[in-house]
Amino acid sequence: MAILRARQLLSILALVSGMSGAALATPAEDLSRLPNNLALLPDKWIETRPVQLIISFSLKSAPNSAEANAFLKTLRTSMKALPQKMDLKLYRQLTPNRFHYSAVFTFPNWAEYRAHEKDPDFMKYYLASWKPEVVESEERLMVLDDETGR
Repeated sequence: MAILRARQLLSILALVSGMSGAALATPAEDLSRLPNNLALLPDKWIETRPVQLIISFSLKSAPNSAEANAFLKTLRTSMKALPQKMDLKLYRQLTPNRFHYSAVFTFPNWAEYRAHEKDPDFMKYYLASWKPEVVESEERLMVLDDETGR
């Protein structure tokens, strides 16, 4: 949860302070503020491979309630309206049971992922819809490894 808050704060600060995309130009610069495994990846993987963001979360509203269903519908329609290339899937989480839902975003590369995070419409959604309704969340960021073990 602390990682998510740190990333959200960085995104909000970037938007409010008017940072350009060049201010956090590389994945190493972006991820330097968080514990990460970037140094363990083969060269250029983070820039060239699909990036997946998994956010597990719980809402103020009870699962299966009209309010929860409306939130999930707004999440789906808001993210699909953004210009970045991404695939979004919503899941009902089984474990750990403190979270009820997961949103899995798959971006074709790092540039699309970062463009998504810096999109002003995404920030509007985050501040107006996500922040007031989500009571707890945890985030994991991954890069596709379709070579190891072959």
